Amino acid sequence: SRAILWTVVIVAVVSYGLSILLTQLTGPPAYFTTHTRMWEFAVGGLVALLPALRPSSRWMNALLGWAGVLLVLGSGWFLDRQTPFPGWVALLPVAGTALAIAAARSDAWWLPGRVLAVAPARFLGDVSYSLYLWHWPLIIVAPYIPGWPLEWWNRVLLLVAAILLAWLTKRLVEDPARGWRRLAAARPRRTAVASIAAMAVVAASIGGVWAVQAPRYDAEATTLAAVQADPPACFGAGAFLEDCDPAELPDGMVPGVGFAEADTPSHPECLSQLNDPTLRPCTFGSNAPDAPRVALIGDSHAYQYLDTMIALAEAEGWSLTTYLKGACPWSAAPLAEGGAFGEGCALFQQRLADELVSGEGFDAIVTAALTTTAYSMPDVDELPSIPTDDPAALGYSMAWGSASAPVIALRDNPHFPDNPVKCLAQTGSADDCAIAIEDAVLADDPFLEAAALTPAATLIDLTDWYCAEGWCPPVIAGATVYRDKDHLTATWVSTLAPVLREHIETALQR
Repeated sequence: SRAILWTVVIVAVVSYGLSILLTQLTGPPAYFTTHTRMWEFAVGGLVALLPALRPSSRWMNALLGWAGVLLVLGSGWFLDRQTPFPGWVALLPVAGTALAIAAARSDAWWLPGRVLAVAPARFLGDVSYSLYLWHWPLIIVAPYIPGWPLEWWNRVLLLVAAILLAWLTKRLVEDPARGWRRLAAARPRRTAVASIAAMAVVAASIGGVWAVQAPRYDAEATTLAAVQADPPACFGAGAFLEDCDPAELPDGMVPGVGFAEADTPSHPECLSQLNDPTLRPCTFGSNAPDAPRVALIGDSHAYQYLDTMIALAEAEGWSLTTYLKGACPWSAAPLAEGGAFGEGCALFQQRLADELVSGEGFDAIVTAALTTTAYSMPDVDELPSIPTDDPAALGYSMAWGSASAPVIALRDNPHFPDNPVKCLAQTGSADDCAIAIEDAVLADDPFLEAAALTPAATLIDLTDWYCAEGWCPPVIAGATVYRDKDHLTATWVSTLAPVLREHIETALQR
């Protein structure tokens, strides 16, 4: 009926609009919410409700069908981890799928409907929903299995296991349930009661798991809070600040592997994400008009210092202002990556530059960045006379030199090829999870060159604290250093407070 058709159309339009809006505003949470994904089901509904729009001729079937297949394949090839999703870009695979389904004619060998009807493709289509349900828990759980190496062949085994489980689920659960006569003929009241009972079983299972895990969670939370409130001597970076005997260094790891990945700064509202070019300045510390003004500027590798910088500002009487955007360091050079993300970063950088020129000014600026970030040469009429051909070093130096304040540049921390927290969960040994310094530290770090080229900049290089005797462990003096493959835990950063305080105080005295 028209009412059903218009309902589906309205759902599709409203949900797609929310998908675009919330992806820009909230980032990853938009991926998981139902109201930002309903339009995808609605598009499938429109394909079913509007048979008159399906192509009738072979040539139109071929044109639209192959266009749909190419859209789906192209989406898999060109969309990457930096692509905001779902957002508007989700229309590409959804539209491609709709076109391929609508152009389902298969009476000629060259039609996509004939190609997609081959047995392997039909098998994957049959088990696709079960495969969708199985693949994610396997991907999440497998890296934490003790003795499970993170190699390519393990990923192949995971894929095979997911397909096998999907097939078994379809054969033993999905198909029997769908064809069960008693279920199909059941009265609505009985169906509702059965559904409520099933949900109650799920809720009870979750409650049971939580009851088992809660004591362990509480114990870890208590340990973490106690260490953060009163760090023991020689804990974390304190091992380099105190006269510590190696035999007295703390054992274990804080936070534990269950907490490390969540040990992040507590002010996500201060970090612009994805394509959002909005400056989100946050202020902390003293409101006194004569308080020293300190800024923290950069990407997520600067953001990881936020909580410690706030604590220092409150303790030392500084006024702290932050300008932070994920994957968009403080630089005058544009990202090599184009598209909406690169444009959003460029606009953020320009707004930041304008703010630094027109604002009250700062007495010291702290910055950090993911130094593997790729840049293009700055797009200006005349490049400054800075002796470097590296667009990254040039962009940093140009930005720092225009700030009219001493700049404290924190050299980037080591990077791991895979999340070391997963390795710690598997082995329980920091030594087994250490990696060679040449694999962890960028030798030609542009921050080093930029600091050398910028008179106002001072470099803090803590590489020797992260790595010793050619190896970089994920746990140092009892502190878990990393929460993923290149970001630091807030706990470890808190132990760096004396170093940050010393350099900032020196900068404030210039």
